[in-house]
Amino acid sequence: MIALLPAALSLYAVAAVPTITPTEAARHVGREVIVQGTVSQIATTVNLTTHINFGGRYPNHAFTATILQARQSLFTGVRARFEGKVAQVQGTVRLYRGKPEIMIDEPSQLRLVQEGAPSSAGAAAGPGVADPRFDPLGADFADWVAAFKLTVGQQWGLIEDAAAGKVDVEFVVERDGSMSATRVVESSGSLSLDRAAVSALGSSRFLPLPEAYPSQSVMMRATLVHGGGAK
Repeated sequence: MIALLPAALSLYAVAAVPTITPTEAARHVGREVIVQGTVSQIATTVNLTTHINFGGRYPNHAFTATILQARQSLFTGVRARFEGKVAQVQGTVRLYRGKPEIMIDEPSQLRLVQEGAPSSAGAAAGPGVADPRFDPLGADFADWVAAFKLTVGQQWGLIEDAAAGKVDVEFVVERDGSMSATRVVESSGSLSLDRAAVSALGSSRFLPLPEAYPSQSVMMRATLVHGGGAK
């Protein structure tokens, strides 16, 4: 068994703009952030203002991204494209009627996280990342897990000339999303593939843990599968 290794991964600590969950947006008023989460509802009012609500439907949403009438032509088809999907909104948080929001003026501020992710076609022959196993202690980790699979999957998909195999990795995530330790608990039988799995986790930037999670860290276990021969 490979011993616990320090996650010497200061790479994700240098991001200029922090990525946060919708429920954390109220704590970042006046700051530029990237809010990432599942779009719960998209509604356009009679005055042609579009509200993209995260963390619940109006009026119980946690955060909203707002597109004013003058910018609507830049966001055609936004409801069909984004509702029910994981997205990112970038901009400066403000409070409007007690709720945090970001005003969207340019399409670059609104991104569909799934774009660029590997398609399901041919998935059996390519790399894959399973849902991490852990005890959520009653907290909602849906957005966190979606972001985890995307970011780790992108790093894992960069592997070239790796042997086929499956690696089970155990790791600890701290409250701020940093990873403090990792170890291989079930080896693939290939040292290079095991190292690649640890590197894929270490090169990823995780979201902070959900506010409702009562502990300062969580131990998780994830399975990474590679079909081999990717180039």
